[in-house]
Amino acid sequence: STFVAACGSSAGGGGGPAENTTRWLSAGDDKVVMTWEEQGGEWKQCQKLSHSKKVTAAIFDKDARIVFADRFGDVYRWTGEEGAQAELLASHFAIVTALALTSSGRFLIAGDNHEKVRVSCYPQVEEIRSFCLGHSAQITAVASAPAASGREESVLSASSDGTIRLWSLDGAALKCWETGTAVSSLSCGPDRAIFGSEAPVPSLRRVALGGEQTVEKVVEEAPQAVCLRASDGAILWVDRRGHLRTPPSEGSKAWGDVFDGEDLPPALVMLSKNAGDGDGEGDGEADGEDAEGGGGGGGGKQKKRRQN
Repeated sequence: STFVAACGSSAGGGGGPAENTTRWLSAGDDKVVMTWEEQGGEWKQCQKLSHSKKVTAAIFDKDARIVFADRFGDVYRWTGEEGAQAELLASHFAIVTALALTSSGRFLIAGDNHEKVRVSCYPQVEEIRSFCLGHSAQITAVASAPAASGREESVLSASSDGTIRLWSLDGAALKCWETGTAVSSLSCGPDRAIFGSEAPVPSLRRVALGGEQTVEKVVEEAPQAVCLRASDGAILWVDRRGHLRTPPSEGSKAWGDVFDGEDLPPALVMLSKNAGDGDGEGDGEADGEDAEGGGGGGGGKQKKRRQN
């Protein structure tokens, strides 16, 4: 089972989520897209949409709408409202393995299992701005690199070919880091990026977007998901047990451990402050299951991971 999670914005008033409430999004092999609200460690399921295919990537846009992709290469947008249906935005000739929006919200970045990164206008995704070509294996993660001193808004991509690449929005290659192993997760801030990698070098590492092309190890453990917190750049990550790890407290070298429940077997996870799996083409996998339509919702809480 694939679990895809994305952290949306906190808000208060205006009929939206209560103050200090964080909106989350989950989706995966169970073909269900769900939104959640988390406040003070309490989780509440809000809305859900039953889709006809397994979901490979999902994010929030700047208006809190959900953009997700399935194993057939189709990209949809859903308002997250009860009874609303998902709107088809675009179709790809390959499985979409990763999605991200640029920090401006003007462009949608999509990586696929055919080694390509596509940058499209958003929400007019039929207008393709560029292709970022250079990876030699499937794309495992994409992220937006915000504009910083001496650098315009750009695109960061990771691949199972063991490289992380920085691109301009026009598809020009700007920088490449050799990691020595497949990259499984990625998160980017204004001046640095963090990423997780699997065997033979399981680790959480970081790179500086400016300056030398060096790779620095942070933790000798393979994370399931990574995130640079927007407010202060702090590193958050999910370990192989499904525990959320937080930065060490002052005077300590031990990472914080946040978890409530039973440890789960490892699953492929994607965690993004904006809020893939699959080999081969969108080959029309015969699941024999029909979509149940959109809508639904309810008041359950605490259960935020699915494992089949």
